[in-house]
Amino acid sequence: MNSGISIVDKLFSCPVCMSELIRMRDNLFCSQCNIKFEMKEGIYCLLPPHLDSYDCEQEDVFNKVHSGYDEYLNKHPFYTLIRDNYVLPYWFKDDFRGKAVLDLGCGTGWATSAILQKEPFLTNLDISSGNLKFTKGKLGEDRATYVHADMKHLPFLKESFDIITCFWAMHHISDPMQAVKEIKRVLKKDGLFLGIEPNIRYTWVEFWSDTLRLPPYLKKKLIGLHKIAQRYTGKRLEKEEYYMKGITLRHDHHGGLIDIAGYQRIFSDLSFDFEFKPVGLEFVPPRFFMSRNKSLVKNLLETSDRWIRTFKKSDKAHFNIIKARKI
Repeated sequence: MNSGISIVDKLFSCPVCMSELIRMRDNLFCSQCNIKFEMKEGIYCLLPPHLDSYDCEQEDVFNKVHSGYDEYLNKHPFYTLIRDNYVLPYWFKDDFRGKAVLDLGCGTGWATSAILQKEPFLTNLDISSGNLKFTKGKLGEDRATYVHADMKHLPFLKESFDIITCFWAMHHISDPMQAVKEIKRVLKKDGLFLGIEPNIRYTWVEFWSDTLRLPPYLKKKLIGLHKIAQRYTGKRLEKEEYYMKGITLRHDHHGGLIDIAGYQRIFSDLSFDFEFKPVGLEFVPPRFFMSRNKSLVKNLLETSDRWIRTFKKSDKAHFNIIKARKI
């Protein structure tokens, strides 16, 4: 039964009981739980037997939108500039060569392809089989393993990875604390978590109200008027996010959204050294950042970098690049 087990197979544990899995032909088997986990189309299917309604909806949505979402990200300089000019240079200060790397919530491989330029093999994990198939189609099988699983129940043995990356995925998890506990379990000692996550929104109206030191009553009034105006801009944004057309959501898919102080508490409480780099400050309406004019967006991001420092708004940035080292 155990013949032909590869190094990759030895990574895997049962997502229910955490015991090591055994290979049975093309499938994996947990002898403790008597559960068989199948490999389908080159993807290890290691979800726990039961997902809650939030996770089921997450899987279903990303199974439908993966190609449209990938196209949407690539069309907007805001996203490509943040990835190429901010996130990857910060991540790649650390040496990826010869390291066991896991990309959590790999999505459509938007950051994975860049990681493969630094490390010739990695493991991709996502709750969406559609995302994984899309990424596999782009990157192939020779340099990556694809795992269909839940971040809150990582199907890997203890201390399996040197580096874990996570690009805009943690805020989609309903329980970030549980996800970080799992990250800690599968990271080796001194292993690194490298992520980027959105912050709780600090609008341009709030920024200017605070910067100009407006009276509280006036700030409250302006914020109220801004919320009314957003009823229109929200409809326009829905039209721009064409990849979501026809999809009805029952849950808030940013269910794990917390501010940077929240991430710092979680990682510190779980014995990580924690640091972050703020990126982007909403000092003008978002439509300017979402322009297709790359030079304009680049200048806005560079200006926001200066203003984050000048006005001491590091906790109010649009995104935070996270680096946490397991102690």
